[in-house]
Amino acid sequence: MRARLRERLIEFDRHGRGLIIAHFDQGCLVPALNIPHISPVGAYDRATDRVTMLDVDIDEQKPYQVDFETFFNGLSSDYHHVFQPLGYGSGGYVYIALP
Repeated sequence: MRARLRERLIEFDRHGRGLIIAHFDQGCLVPALNIPHISPVGAYDRATDRVTMLDVDIDEQKPYQVDFETFFNGLSSDYHHVFQPLGYGSGGYVYIALP
């Protein structure tokens, strides 16, 4: 999963013909509550292995970067059992390839 995600980030950023929407544990990426959160990915810098997030949270007033491992861990996080009855087991992402 880790290798496939990196491949998709590279493809997404290199050609600009795609979208990645991340469903992640917000507290893994920024100082916030550990809650399910959804935001688009803005870019991936292959040289530094950093992901730019376009976080839609009102408290995040500008894009921010996290290293790939932090991003992956945020996507892979198992949410607190309180969220499970609401359908939130863990994060993930949606990759939309455009022609």
